[in-house]
Amino acid sequence: MLVPGALNRDRRNTDMATWDKSFREAFCEHYRCTAERFVPLAARKALPWRVRLLRPVILLLHPGHFHLDLELMERVGEARSWSECHAALGAFNSNNKMRGGFYRNTIKLRASGRRVTRLVGRVMGKPDRHGYEGARTSGPSA
Repeated sequence: MLVPGALNRDRRNTDMATWDKSFREAFCEHYRCTAERFVPLAARKALPWRVRLLRPVILLLHPGHFHLDLELMERVGEARSWSECHAALGAFNSNNKMRGGFYRNTIKLRASGRRVTRLVGRVMGKPDRHGYEGARTSGPSA
């Protein structure tokens, strides 16, 4: 006999929700860009507006400053589920703490994890509160 909440409880423990396409494929289809343009375009969309404005100056003074942001978008681009996306964001946070320095950590001249999550949600569909897209999030239906 099936218990009404049993399926959801099982799904929380194992990440069965995968996407048909990688985020890179879906992003390129959504924004009509080539796969080669994915990383720079997605990384730019992940930057807060103030960092976008300062980007040319930052690149002039320190050409490798956005290297960690480009690595993040490479990893997120390969993601085929929310759990893979969250793993990439976790690695990004760790890398920023270890190798980020004053400008990335204190002044936050870097990609925003929140913006990346919103971007993925916009392209792939928003997850429910447990991280599964397409799941019912409202109350019981009649």
